Amino acid sequence: MIVKLRAFRFQSLGVRIAPHSLSLKADQPLAEPSPLAEPPVRLLVIFVVDNLTSSLSIEPVKLRDHPLLSYRGIASWPPVWINIRDFEAKKLTGEIGVLTHALLHDDVPTKCFLAIEFERVQYMGSVIFEDPAFCRQIHALLQPHIGRSIKEIGSLDLSYTL
Repeated sequence: MIVKLRAFRFQSLGVRIAPHSLSLKADQPLAEPSPLAEPPVRLLVIFVVDNLTSSLSIEPVKLRDHPLLSYRGIASWPPVWINIRDFEAKKLTGEIGVLTHALLHDDVPTKCFLAIEFERVQYMGSVIFEDPAFCRQIHALLQPHIGRSIKEIGSLDLSYTL
């Protein structure tokens, strides 16, 4: 079986595969890429080879799975949702509701505050980041998605941010 793929270099993830087309035969090691290879493409590609069907699938990195959407190694998506009218009420979790606001505060540069409406009740949550620049990037990305469901937003392809 021969599989043709396009490989990429992910410097931020420590993976060294240069961008070039290659052919793989079963049990054959990868050839070293040419030093004249194209410039790096910042795209995370997950290769899944199913031994039973010998198929190959390439999956994008969704917002919910993005490695930079975490704080101290703990994923921050989806946020914990707190009722903004009754702080004693039960906290909710999950990709629920519709995004109504995405806010930043100068005093907290690594948090993006999200407001949602779920079952006619307003909730607030926050997504925490290690990197303030990535926090601002996600805040900007969310603005045109106000009015969309949190589940849809979690499915956004963020491969280009890697």
